[in-house]
Amino acid sequence: MVHYSHEFSLKFAKGSVKKVDMIITYNRKTPIILIECKRSTSNLTDTNRKQLAEYFHNHKESKSGILTNGIVYEFYSVMWNDSKKTK
Repeated sequence: MVHYSHEFSLKFAKGSVKKVDMIITYNRKTPIILIECKRSTSNLTDTNRKQLAEYFHNHKESKSGILTNGIVYEFYSVMWNDSKKTK
């Protein structure tokens, strides 16, 4: 069963924690989709895209991501070749 949650705490190296706006899980386990939401009055920027990419680098179990301002939706997927490279 698919579930979603708001404000998921994502642990980063060095003990810091960042909040992902929304996540989607399967059977309430590890997040499979990370969602970053911005205000509807703002344009999606490279800074926003880098923020979502940073989440992927710290949560390799997630394979898909969505960046949105509620009007425009950008969909991303990640394929990990090894623990250090992305495509």
